[in-house]
Amino acid sequence: MPITRAPGSRFIKDPRDVRLEDKIIKGGAKGDIGLLGVPWDGAVGGRPGARFAPSRVRSFLYSMPLNIDASIVDFGDVDVVLGDHGETMRRTREAASQALRQVKELLVIGGDNSVSHPVFQALNDAEKRVGYILIDAHPDIRTVTEGLTSGLAIRMIRETNPSMPITVVGYRPHSNPRYLIDEARRLNIRIITMDEVEEIGVMGTAAQLVEAYRGMQVYLSLDMDAVDPAFAPGVNSPSPGGFTSREAISLVSRLSRELRPRVFDVVEITPLVDVADQTSNLAAAVLMSAMWPRGDME
Repeated sequence: MPITRAPGSRFIKDPRDVRLEDKIIKGGAKGDIGLLGVPWDGAVGGRPGARFAPSRVRSFLYSMPLNIDASIVDFGDVDVVLGDHGETMRRTREAASQALRQVKELLVIGGDNSVSHPVFQALNDAEKRVGYILIDAHPDIRTVTEGLTSGLAIRMIRETNPSMPITVVGYRPHSNPRYLIDEARRLNIRIITMDEVEEIGVMGTAAQLVEAYRGMQVYLSLDMDAVDPAFAPGVNSPSPGGFTSREAISLVSRLSRELRPRVFDVVEITPLVDVADQTSNLAAAVLMSAMWPRGDME
């Protein structure tokens, strides 16, 4: 009989090898870091399946070594209502609001990009001076005449807070209609293209963002299609020319260490089209890199 292994299990037992699953606190306790899943992909216009990402990403995250001194609370998944976008978003906002009252940093696993809006609403309700950074191949500010799309999440977030700084990092012209650049200017959204990232480097880009957002309560969001499909094939809208896995981890790690974001979300992972769980595994590694306070191993 073949031996199989779940991502969250271990063949060996080493009492000094502490994994995240060993330290998880379930339910309503207070802690340093919180986890919240939103298994919703009702706004996806492309490849569905993001609703399966929270459970898949968690399985990898739980198995990773925990090298930080922090208490971690898993709030579970939002109880989504299939076919009812409005009610699901209301429940997501409510769950995020409750979680933010209990932890210093909230990590959210989507779900499609539409889940970022209600989570941001919860942060905007709780904090005064907020800022938003989206790492994404697309600016998500489309205008649509009918239907739902996760491609307008940032437009909705801008409407929620018309004055805060918003930056999109990783934009690819070959993956977006031309009008979106003009629309971003109109909405006072800064666009940093992949060409600009390449010119000054990932750490140079991070340094600019740290300078611009220092002192704010930051919402940091990673749409996994910001990563090149060679490293993250399991996404809704793959776009060539993106970040490597190492660059994605480094960028999120630097921003988290310097800015200590109040919320970090990872969205648009589609396990059904992934290859050997590359994307879910990478998402878990990025989530781990976003956790603060940090220990000695980085």
